[in-house]
This record gives sequence, C-alpha cells and structure tokens, in this order.
Amino acid sequence: MNSISLLFAAISFCLVMGTWGWYMSKIPSGTVPVWPLGSIIVMGISIVAGLAALVTLSFDNLLIVIFTLILSLFALGMAGFFYWLLGQRKTPIGDLKVRVGDTILPFEAITSDGRPFQTDQIMGQRILLKFFRGGW
Repeated sequence: MNSISLLFAAISFCLVMGTWGWYMSKIPSGTVPVWPLGSIIVMGISIVAGLAALVTLSFDNLLIVIFTLILSLFALGMAGFFYWLLGQRKTPIGDLKVRVGDTILPFEAITSDGRPFQTDQIMGQRILLKFFRGGW
C-alpha cells in the first residue's frame, strides 16, 4: 500500500513542479495567460493525488512514509500557494486607468536609493512616474 501512496505523492509533486516551471517560464516573455485554466486544472489534479497519497498511506516502512509525506505535503503547499497567488493578481481597485493630466493618487514609497517618498512632495509639478515591479 505504501508504494501506491508514494506513487500518488510523486505524481502530485511532478504535476505541481511541472506547472510551476511552465508558469514561471512565461513570466519573462510576458506571455502569462490572463486566466491559466490549464494550470488551475493540473493543480487541482495534483491536490487530489496528494490527498490520495495521504489517505492511502500505511505506516509500515518509515522511510517510505517520510518520503511520501514530504512529497505530498510540499505539493499540496505549493498548489495552495499557486491558488493564493492567483487570487492576489488583481489590483484591489480594479482596472486602474490613468491619463495625462489626471491628479495623482496619494501614496508613499521608498526610492531606489532608500529614501522615503510621498506624493505631497511633488504636488503642483509635472512629473513622470515609472514603476518597476522587479524581475523573476
């Protein structure tokens, strides 16, 4: 029975890591799908396989039990994290549309040289703001 559990855990782990690898490979080129349905489905299958690994696990061989637990719990955690990230990708206000001449919304940030910045420091001036989200 432990070999079946280990197989389910390995399938779960491989599906999660393959999906994460595919999804992350799309980020640098900017081709991440708006709604990654395939990734969502594969992560769901991975969750089912990870749970099946935990349900079918019998405590006969301690080494296989530990290995199965590590693989399945890691896969379940990464799949859950993927779903959480998908929930965070939208801006809380919705689609932000800014046009030339619009009044700036107040915010605070840290500049690239580590100094604090507030929008009230530049009120009344013409400015160009450029935001850098970082890279993967």
